[in-house]
Amino acid sequence: MTTKIIEKLLNDYIELLNDEEDFNVIINVGKIPDVKTFKTHSVILRYRSLYFRNELANINKDDNNIKMINLNRVSIQQFDIIIKYIYGGVILLDKLDVSFIFELMLIACEFFLEELAKYIETYLIETKAHWLRLHFAHVYQESFKSNTLKELQKWCNDIVRESTNLLIAEKRIDNYASAEMSGVHSYGSCTATCSRGATTTIGPCTAPCSRGAKYNNWSLHCHMQPRSQTTSGPCTATRSRGARYTTGSCTANAAVESDTTKQPNTA
Repeated sequence: MTTKIIEKLLNDYIELLNDEEDFNVIINVGKIPDVKTFKTHSVILRYRSLYFRNELANINKDDNNIKMINLNRVSIQQFDIIIKYIYGGVILLDKLDVSFIFELMLIACEFFLEELAKYIETYLIETKAHWLRLHFAHVYQESFKSNTLKELQKWCNDIVRESTNLLIAEKRIDNYASAEMSGVHSYGSCTATCSRGATTTIGPCTAPCSRGAKYNNWSLHCHMQPRSQTTSGPCTATRSRGARYTTGSCTANAAVESDTTKQPNTA
């Protein structure tokens, strides 16, 4: 019973928009020649919207005791929904285009209709996330123009964070795949190219490696194959099969399996 009474009351308020006698504010919406006049009531506008309260405070009455407001940046369809919400507190979004709903939310923010703006914000996030993603740049830019749309701003930041992590992961995968195909392995500033006649670079040290050379970044070893050359600072050793080259003392020792240990200024 109570619900029906409230519903009747709200409908009666909306019907005031068709009142041709007791209105005292005229709102012209749209651009010439497509302009529609809404005959409204200052007492409702002032108490339902801070925007209209401020506007009415700065507008003088005409000879007929009427105040006039011109809104040419809002479409007639958008304002028709907004004014009915102001009078009756009711809005239906299901049959509206998503882009239209998004712009309606921005208008609600402009008119300081915080409750309506937050309602549309939640509706878009929960039911139209796919559209928001498709138009992410526009959504991101517009959402941060208003302090009201906190949830949409958080949603946008979460998307950016997820996308950043995904790009990083994809880049790592791409680098790994490229390394597997070309024999190039990168660790920070260290790169090892393991192909015939290629170069292994570790900081300031460079070692030309023969086919099959491997560079292990974690143990800082460059495992050389026979007949390779190792260069470190002023020291160079061309090794015969199985030779081990050690910088510092600049000596070549014979060994069955050779490797070069990279310490500072060592390759």
